[in-house]
Amino acid sequence: MTENKAVQISSGRYYQGRGALAVFPEEVQAHGESVLIITDRTVYPKVRDRVEPALRKVGIRFEIFWFDGFCAAGNYEAAAQAARRMKAAVVAGIGGGRIMDAAKIASDLCRVRSITVPTSAATCAATALLAVYYTDDGHFLGNYWPAYVPSTTIADLDVIVSDCPVRYNAAGIIDAMAKMPEITYNRRYTKFWSGNLYSGLACAGAGETYRFLLENGPQVLEKMRSKICDQQVENSVCAALSATGLISCLASGGKQAAISHCLYSFFCDCHPELTHDFLHGELVGASLTWQIMVNGEEERQAKELSGFLRKMDLPACLDDLGFRPDSAELRELYHYLQMKMPIEDDSALQRLRAFEEVLLHGFAPQGES
Repeated sequence: MTENKAVQISSGRYYQGRGALAVFPEEVQAHGESVLIITDRTVYPKVRDRVEPALRKVGIRFEIFWFDGFCAAGNYEAAAQAARRMKAAVVAGIGGGRIMDAAKIASDLCRVRSITVPTSAATCAATALLAVYYTDDGHFLGNYWPAYVPSTTIADLDVIVSDCPVRYNAAGIIDAMAKMPEITYNRRYTKFWSGNLYSGLACAGAGETYRFLLENGPQVLEKMRSKICDQQVENSVCAALSATGLISCLASGGKQAAISHCLYSFFCDCHPELTHDFLHGELVGASLTWQIMVNGEEERQAKELSGFLRKMDLPACLDDLGFRPDSAELRELYHYLQMKMPIEDDSALQRLRAFEEVLLHGFAPQGES
């Protein structure tokens, strides 16, 4: 069923709650007495006073590797060298998706385990096995597959809910929701989707996550703006960080990606200015109503998602990104999708083109014609 390959189901240990960062020293000690921390100068001040004194108290050696830019070879190889020099027993990534992916790759290069500490709920990088890597200037290169998932993920809600711009968590909600329509596309129209039990569980989990976030997302954002952290908010963070990472692992990582994530890669490679102005989830979500229409779903479902995106103040089409491609740029877009995703015949390409207006302009807000 899995071709004799190890099945790794998300992070080995997942902590979520207020003050969860208190477990960081003991999780480091599970591996040894030293840790290289990969982080940046924006997010680390939020946690420094809870990380460094706690490590010193139990005698753990640590060094900081300051991250800047993309998860590119220049960053993760330098981090791996720093980890080797200090003989780090474990590598920790504290920050966003790029930092945590760099930590996963650097730890793999050093043959030690990783610990991830997300400071937002913007992606599932904290718990997923795969890491996405880029060129130094942000062009997408591919997926890196470490030998092991992160040994521990620590989601401290004092940081994620109380000390994180709401925009990042909104982007994480739509990125988590993307799994359901993309998996649906791959199941219906491609040959590489596995029909085993793990794939079925990924489909079921993606559907449950999509429905929960569609129903609760706007309320969750309002509570986050007020620094309220109740069960509804906790479930939303769990959906974006843990449940979606689990779905990724069950679906063998990149096999759950379809149009919307491939279009994100197109933006990275061909229109990098968009990746400077918009977050990963915002760029993924901008084509998600198009993905639903291409899947053959009822227009009602796509319009429901479009209304949700507008309530969440998220882009719902290319117009909302300020990207208005001419005919040559559209040809480039379709050619890129043909190269990067399973478009196996002319009918599949025609299916994409049939709903081009939805991609470009979306649906008018309810009540407008």
